[in-house]
Amino acid sequence: MNYHRLKLFDRKTVAKTAQWASMIRSPHMLGRRLAQEQSVSSKQIRQMFLDFFIKEHHHQYVPSSSVIPKKNEGSYFINAGMNQFKPLFLGTVSPDSLMSKYTRVTNSQKCIRVGGKHNDLKDVGRDVCHHTFFEMLGSWSFGDYFKSEACTMAWDLLTRVYKISPGRLYVSYFGGSHELGLQPDLECRDLWREIGIPSSQILPFGTSDNFWDMGDIGPCGPCTEIHYDHIGGRDASSLVNTGSPEVVEIWNLVFMQYDRQLDGSLISLPRQHVDTGMGLERLTAVMQGTTSNYDTDLFKPLFSAIQKTCKASPYQGRVGRSDVGGLDTAYRIVADHVRMMTVAIADGLMPGKKDIEHQLRHIMQRSFQYAKDGLHAPTGLVGSLVPVVAESLGDAFPEISKNSRKIKDVIDSTEDRYLQLIEAGRKAVDKLLKKVGTLTDQHIWDLHIGSYGVSLPMDLIGYLAEERGVALTWQDFADFDKRQRDVQMMSTAGPMIDRSPKLSAHLIGQLQEDRNIPPTDDSFKYQYSCSNHQYGFSPLKARIAAILCNESLVDFVSGVNECGLLLDKTSFYSEGGGQVSDLGVISTSASKFVVKDVQSYQNYVLHWGRLEEGQLKTGEEVIAEINQVHRTQCMQNHTATHILNFALRQVLGHIRQAGSFVGPDRLTFSFTCMETVGDKEIEAIERIARDIVQLNLPVFVDPVPLLEAQKVNGLVTLVDVDYPNPARMVSVGVPINSLVADPNSEQGVQHSVELCGGTHVHQTGDIGHLAIVSLSGVEQGTKKMTVLTGEHALQAIKLGDKLHADINHLVEDIRNGTDADSWRRRETEIDAVLGSSVIPKVQRDFVEKYLNSVTDKIGVVVNKGRRESLQENILHALSEDHGRCVVAKISITSLKEVARALSQVHPSRPVMLYSAGKLSMQSVFFVPQNMEPKPSFTAKEWAEAVSSCIQGKCVPARNHSENTHYVLTTKKTENLSQGLNVARTFIDKKCQVDTCR
Repeated sequence: MNYHRLKLFDRKTVAKTAQWASMIRSPHMLGRRLAQEQSVSSKQIRQMFLDFFIKEHHHQYVPSSSVIPKKNEGSYFINAGMNQFKPLFLGTVSPDSLMSKYTRVTNSQKCIRVGGKHNDLKDVGRDVCHHTFFEMLGSWSFGDYFKSEACTMAWDLLTRVYKISPGRLYVSYFGGSHELGLQPDLECRDLWREIGIPSSQILPFGTSDNFWDMGDIGPCGPCTEIHYDHIGGRDASSLVNTGSPEVVEIWNLVFMQYDRQLDGSLISLPRQHVDTGMGLERLTAVMQGTTSNYDTDLFKPLFSAIQKTCKASPYQGRVGRSDVGGLDTAYRIVADHVRMMTVAIADGLMPGKKDIEHQLRHIMQRSFQYAKDGLHAPTGLVGSLVPVVAESLGDAFPEISKNSRKIKDVIDSTEDRYLQLIEAGRKAVDKLLKKVGTLTDQHIWDLHIGSYGVSLPMDLIGYLAEERGVALTWQDFADFDKRQRDVQMMSTAGPMIDRSPKLSAHLIGQLQEDRNIPPTDDSFKYQYSCSNHQYGFSPLKARIAAILCNESLVDFVSGVNECGLLLDKTSFYSEGGGQVSDLGVISTSASKFVVKDVQSYQNYVLHWGRLEEGQLKTGEEVIAEINQVHRTQCMQNHTATHILNFALRQVLGHIRQAGSFVGPDRLTFSFTCMETVGDKEIEAIERIARDIVQLNLPVFVDPVPLLEAQKVNGLVTLVDVDYPNPARMVSVGVPINSLVADPNSEQGVQHSVELCGGTHVHQTGDIGHLAIVSLSGVEQGTKKMTVLTGEHALQAIKLGDKLHADINHLVEDIRNGTDADSWRRRETEIDAVLGSSVIPKVQRDFVEKYLNSVTDKIGVVVNKGRRESLQENILHALSEDHGRCVVAKISITSLKEVARALSQVHPSRPVMLYSAGKLSMQSVFFVPQNMEPKPSFTAKEWAEAVSSCIQGKCVPARNHSENTHYVLTTKKTENLSQGLNVARTFIDKKCQVDTCR
């Protein structure tokens, strides 16, 4: 596929890949590869790393996080091992969480780099060392050891455990930065010297190589890198950090000391940390004696499976110009991409149209295209490789093996959709090319937004254009990209603006160290009573601990002012777990502060709002009162969310929560599900949920040690949520002590049991009513359900019942032919209410189904009645006028229908029927051809004679001869009476002539 090869192999790439090709073919490297090949497996290499840090240096193993970022953590994949520990680096970790107890940690983190600052996609396939997915072997110290221990451990692991020759290793350190105001890291340099590394193998570099950060803001610090010389027996220092394939970086040790601010300044982190990362793929290449990551046991099984399925030539490891036809490039891309998509889908991601969902879809489509064009593979190749990936990675990441069937199904269905898209895309491109002959950036944009029948991704447009022999310049795509980004920015700029204040790590440090203010006691948010389904929330006396105004801590605020209040204790619920925050009022006898939003930062609860009366100062006693109706409705909806989750799993089987929103007026629940969910399933889900509500089951809420809670069979948890320890367990219908005492029982499977920090009702009956009002597709394989509870649900159910009854009565009347005059009015009323109201989805679908049928039937009846009425009006006009012609005024709604009615009535005299208002007139002229004697004039001539008088416009009547039917319209009615006289006079004269013939 020339289009893609052109992208991959530019001039710079050709030079680089030529180096790879010569290295791979060199006798020296070939002999070394044969000597060391398969000496140790990738699984053993991974385990040796973990054992070294766990057994020899007392690190705690923490499983890899998902590659999907948590909410508010950006729109790129997790691309480094440190991401899940960011709260520790920033000092914002909750003191109650297990993470807060971490000091030494190790793991193998799943990483994906296809977007953002660290984006390897452009290199994947064109060389033999880059990947979209890779494993990062990592070790961390959180405020424990620092540079000396980190360097010593790294050197010991590489040279003693892995037995890598010290002469092949080079280390780099941070050489300082005038721009950042930082001196060279001479401490690091001297540590390497003390370990015994020659000065010639210790090299300084600048910020681009030896200062590490996650982006424009966030944790950062100097780093030291360890590089490996594949050749050996020489001084290769000049090749370090030059991009040479002969000397590659294998390990990066980052010393986290700073937090980069929005203005670029660096603030010291509360504690110093160590973050090290070593790519398993590159390390495996070193240990298995090859320069190519793809010539390892991580990829060879995939190549074998591809070759077997495609009957292609075996993989040869060729790159650049030596890879004639791009076969080996296609091998590498397909093998790399299937690993990436397998890992992402196993973590719950589905291909879609935005952010990482779009990136996943792009990678999948790219692999399908390379499989087809580069490997000539049959449909289904990519999906068939999932078991091979599971065999390779399943031990380290069990979720892959557990979900392998689902992963294959997602890949296969996505490929089917892509093939359909290609066919539709070809038609769209052909349609456009017939008009313009070539494609500009504007045409690309039109194709992308679907102006020619289907919306096409940019890379597919390029492929289809190349397939049609149409050249596209990269400027076309640059213009397209800019246009796309501008539109996206404009469409999202509003919602992305967040003007609420935030407690930064710096401000939290001031609260803790300068002011000695402890975290907020918010346990009172769970203290409320209930009697006869009515909840009571007592006002809480508290003191103002701090005031945040204009991003600074102040001691006093007055006048009408927006600010944030920190109290020593609060009954307000801070936003979390999908549930919106409480609203309410904080007041004194002389002041009133209206709370609009509540957020928690490292257990400091910030009440954001507006001081509407008086003044407030730190240390002052206040009364905190929440909006009781708002809170009660949120509690109803949060418990209903748990019940809905349970009902969904009962009906649909294994689904995974993909998001939720709990507000006072509704709840939404997003979940992964590949199958179609129809009214039958919705009705079953709704019935289970309503049964649980009507049973009035108790809702048990208790704190449970996290490790004990995680043992409970059937417990529902969210991926990558950092639960506190102890965690609050919420169980509907079964006591929590019973679940903990017998964690392997089926009780947790048969009831809703979740870890949750939200607020809930005491009994399910307090929810009152429940109605599923909508179900929509969010992305491929992801659906969102909207549910109402309480009075909102009751109103929807009552209205749904009424519309259900109304449509039934209307259908019955139509079937019996009774009360026909009211049919159209009743149908219109039902349609109007349906379009403007919320009712249960199953009832809506029922009413819409029968309404469509009713509309068609009413249309037939009404049209028939209108035609009959029109014919009666025409016959009446004929009976009233006894002249040689009939000129009569009637109500005309359709000139076409009047012309048809005249043909059906077929008068024996010429007829002009018209309707007129103040500003316009329309008329139909009819001349029967069976008149005696036969007329010597046509309807056209008659209409034109009248038109010359009133300055109208004449046109033929559709589907009729101009001899018999013609139409006259005008917007000038001042001469209408004269025109009517002309109409009669014209016929009188013509008939006299015809009679005398």
